Amino acid sequence: MDLKDFTDLGNDIGRRVNDAIYHMNFDQLNRDIRNKVDQAFGDPWANGGFGGLDGKLYHGEEFDGTETGSEDDGVRGRPGRHSEKAADTIRPSAAGVPVISKIPGKAGSLVMLITGCLMMGIFGIAVVTLGILSVTMTSVGTIPSAVLGAVAGGMVIPFLAGAFLAVSGGKKRGLTRRFYAYLSVLKGSKFCELQKLAKKTGKSLRFTAKDLQKMIDKGFFPEGHLDDHRTCFIGTEEMYQQYLQARDSAARSSDAGMRESAEADSAAREPDSRLEQIIREGESYIQTIREANDAIYNKEISEKLYRMERIVKKIFEYVRENPEQADQLRRFTSYYMPTTEKLVNAYREMDEQLVQGENMKAAKREIAQTLDTINEAYEKLYDSMYAEVAMDVSSDIAVLKSLFAQEGLTNDEWNGGKKR
Repeated sequence: MDLKDFTDLGNDIGRRVNDAIYHMNFDQLNRDIRNKVDQAFGDPWANGGFGGLDGKLYHGEEFDGTETGSEDDGVRGRPGRHSEKAADTIRPSAAGVPVISKIPGKAGSLVMLITGCLMMGIFGIAVVTLGILSVTMTSVGTIPSAVLGAVAGGMVIPFLAGAFLAVSGGKKRGLTRRFYAYLSVLKGSKFCELQKLAKKTGKSLRFTAKDLQKMIDKGFFPEGHLDDHRTCFIGTEEMYQQYLQARDSAARSSDAGMRESAEADSAAREPDSRLEQIIREGESYIQTIREANDAIYNKEISEKLYRMERIVKKIFEYVRENPEQADQLRRFTSYYMPTTEKLVNAYREMDEQLVQGENMKAAKREIAQTLDTINEAYEKLYDSMYAEVAMDVSSDIAVLKSLFAQEGLTNDEWNGGKKR
């Protein structure tokens, strides 16, 4: 390659990079630059160069054992020319795991990084060499030093383009690594606390939230969402709709509570009917739990359901004896118990299936863990009902001690059973 061809190559690459930056479209930049370099220096990818490296990285640990070769390749497991496009359409089974329709390839960012570094090295050396020649010599052959200086200046553009590619490739590579790190934490779960994802990557919670939002916007998680407080990642549209329903239900319950306080006088006229309705709902839920427990042949789950049945019974027995506490159970009966009933019935239905696949087993384990959380919440609810009683008892004890002290009947005033 002579000096003129080398200059034309640099200018051509520089124009393409400028166009890509101006239009903010880098989809074809890697391919265009690679084609130009192939034409100038020969095809380094033809004999297991970057093509082999791309195949190893892109179809390594994440897609190991998958036949991705095209008809043109004729080799099992080797990525064909359309392998990246195929990766963009991969979706997991519809068993509730996060939907992933655009999996970022590791090779793309690596190609950008290597191409950028090569461009920086090649054109950087060329700029330095031509610059030194233009300063130290009046001419090189028939080429004046002024022309060498101009050519060196022209090489700065592809050098900067290489720097841009290297930086962009590094950022994209970091994004891809974090994406796979997030997947390793999710492990098929529909949702996950951002704290766990942040711990995996060693980043802050704020950075992780922005990072996930960027991946959602790029289509890595097309059905992904963050909750309103940006503390939880939700991987499927179905789960997100359930979250919205729960949030709206809680908001409606709160609004209903405010309206009820304003209508307390009118509601006081019919406390018995409202109490009976709550008791009937409670008995219905207890019956559902008992029936599910009888149908499920799993000792661990049975113990959890027995525990739940006992707690729910105690809650409604307390409300029956203390009708003034009935309003505290409105959210319990309108949201908590229906959701619990839905989970228990879902477990019962899956437990009755003869074939138990991995997705079904994972769902059952998740429900089993959730039952422990529900039982703890119900126990705290039951304990909170005695908060006012405990306060009254403490007040009575304090008053009694004060009266004893005034009468000289406390231990400080007695010695061996006789007053001092």
